[in-house]
Amino acid sequence: MVNPKPNLDDFAGVLELLAERYSQVEGQGEQSAEWVRSAIGSADTKLEALRFILEHSSSRGKPRLLDVGSQIGSLPLYAMRLGIEATAVDNAELASDCGRILREYGVDYRVGDIGKEHLPFADGSFDFVTYMDVIEHHEYSPKRVLLEVRRVLAPGGCVIITTPNHASIYNRFSLVQGRSVNDPFNYFFETAKDQCVYLGHIESTHASNYVLLWNGQASAYCNVPRWMRDSGHN
Repeated sequence: MVNPKPNLDDFAGVLELLAERYSQVEGQGEQSAEWVRSAIGSADTKLEALRFILEHSSSRGKPRLLDVGSQIGSLPLYAMRLGIEATAVDNAELASDCGRILREYGVDYRVGDIGKEHLPFADGSFDFVTYMDVIEHHEYSPKRVLLEVRRVLAPGGCVIITTPNHASIYNRFSLVQGRSVNDPFNYFFETAKDQCVYLGHIESTHASNYVLLWNGQASAYCNVPRWMRDSGHN
């Protein structure tokens, strides 16, 4: 039985389930399973987002969540176990196997290039949108994605956005010691040679770019562009 409150043990269980399934995909194996398990490193942020969603949901029905850039789909799968109606979207290069596996567990996982195409959902379809550790991977301005996020949010809806802090204390110490805070060059050099677009970090950000919108308004610690604040959502 799943604990109704988001917690690390249950999230780890979701990752283990996905790791086992991905290891069975042709061409994958235990290395892919370990990569899935490594997502436990981002558990705290995902658990915080899920707690926020549950705390701010109406009692009239299940909250409707869209996870943009969902990749392995651990967040929407765990969300479903917590009673949230979860949907996911990611591009075909990442989502072919991920989407097939997540759909087996009831997650509505769509495939689409969010940088070039409209989100495949009607206006006002979701109460919450999570856009977590994705924005720094875009090789284009995220404004086009954010406009689509605003469109699919219901009035009074909320988007939660996280991105690594380029100005963190850890990164500052690294720079003082002469170490790069970007993706390792060898990783970029070898990985990107077979890709049209590098899938690693493209744009690094700092703390003022962390965004949390509630009812179309920014929380106190965020800098949110006027075009997104003036969404017409009440």
